[in-house]
This record gives sequence, C-alpha cells and structure tokens, in this order.
Amino acid sequence: MEVRRGPYLSTAVGIQLPVIYPCKDGYIHVLVAVGSASGIADSMKALTKWMDEEGMLPDELRGIDFATYLDPFLGGQEGLDRFINPFRKFFLTKTKAEFHQQSLTRQIMGCAVMSLKDAAESPHLAARDYWQKVEHPELGATLTYCGPFAKLSEAPVADSAPPPSHW
Repeated sequence: MEVRRGPYLSTAVGIQLPVIYPCKDGYIHVLVAVGSASGIADSMKALTKWMDEEGMLPDELRGIDFATYLDPFLGGQEGLDRFINPFRKFFLTKTKAEFHQQSLTRQIMGCAVMSLKDAAESPHLAARDYWQKVEHPELGATLTYCGPFAKLSEAPVADSAPPPSHW
C-alpha cells in the first residue's frame, strides 16, 4: 500500500527531496534537483543565475554542472538538506506571484501553489471561463462549480452537473 509522503519525492536511495517550499505569502512547487533528466540542469542553471543576480548564491553552488553533480545525494539526507538550504532561504524572499512570473520568464521548473482563494480569484481561470454556475433544483439555488479540466475547441468537454444529493 502506498503511503503519502507529504511535500517530498522519495528517491531510490531513500532520501526525501522537498518539492514544496514556503515563500513570503504561501508555498511554491519547485524541483530543486540534479541530473540529466529532461530540463532539470537547465532549470537549475536558470534558478542559480537568478539567485546570483540577487546576491543570494553561495560560493559552493557556483559553477556546478547540474547534469552530472551528484554530491547532494551521496551525502545522504544531511547532504541533500545542506544543498537545499540556500534555495529555501531564497524562496522565502519571494512571493508566489513573483516566483510564478520568474519561473515562466526564466524557464524554471516550478509554480505557485494556489490556495482556494487564489484559484477563485485567478485571472487565468476567469479568462477561460473555468467557473460554472450549476442549478441545484433540490436546494433551490445556483452554485459555482469548477468547470471542465480542459477547454478543447474541437472536442468540448460536457458542462457541469450537480453532484448526487445522496450516495
């Protein structure tokens, strides 16, 4: 049976790699990792460049080839935590919106973690008419629901319907 691990990825050697980090106004999801898997090294190079521009890149992270650098994982959880700490400190100086914009601009593998309020007020979701008004005859009310998961022009997804009133 699979057990929830929280905001971590478990590695093959049992190390817990964080993927959710606190920031100024909530949380962000970022892949701070090493290896030659698709895009990881480029993302890390972009992230450390941003840190350097802001004077927050420690000397031990300068000039690393993230595609081949394995030291954090060879040092066990303690080694990985030491590697991750400068990134944690950097993320705490950013808002979700700031990180989101920079991740798009700089091509960093990461995004803001939305709260329910963030999702309800999202300009992106509003622009794609994500929120749908659904009639509830049993309640005599109209409620706002999440719309279809995708908006496809050639194969539209069906409109929302109210959930069953009982199981």
